[in-house]
Amino acid sequence: IKRFGVQAVYQHLRLVYVVMVGLAIFQFIYSFEFPNTLYRNTLNIYYWVENDFSAALASFIPFLLVAPEKKSMNRFLALLGILVIIYNDSRIALLSIVFFLVFLLLNRFKRLGYVLSAFGVIILFVVFRDYKLGGNTLYQLLVDPFGHIFTLTRYMQYGSVYDRTNALIFGMTELFNSW
Repeated sequence: IKRFGVQAVYQHLRLVYVVMVGLAIFQFIYSFEFPNTLYRNTLNIYYWVENDFSAALASFIPFLLVAPEKKSMNRFLALLGILVIIYNDSRIALLSIVFFLVFLLLNRFKRLGYVLSAFGVIILFVVFRDYKLGGNTLYQLLVDPFGHIFTLTRYMQYGSVYDRTNALIFGMTELFNSW
């Protein structure tokens, strides 16, 4: 970053984002599989699965939304990324963008925004605790895995959240057993 500057790094990452979205549109139109991927009729371009691709898109969308130049083009690119995430049914990636937008809006209130953010998160979990996203509730997606991690109790189901939580539990178990 020191050699090229923050703006040059941002421009490079933005170009990578544009190429990824372009490849996703190409994959959507022609329904083909990139080599070395697990293709499940979703948009994953060169990532192994669609959730990995959606996480990469979701990690860059906040930068597009706060960038001071080319606001309308950046918002359009962010919208395309969000549409890909919705198409891939990547719930956690979509939730991360929603939380970013909520906290971005609340940040305009300075210190009051921090208080409103804390209350907002609590209210979201209380009100939408049993709201289902693709078969799982918010509680099952965001809170329940911590209980399993702290008790080192693995899940008996399979799926994105369950597999990642089990991987962490197995890693922690092996770490504790190696002492």
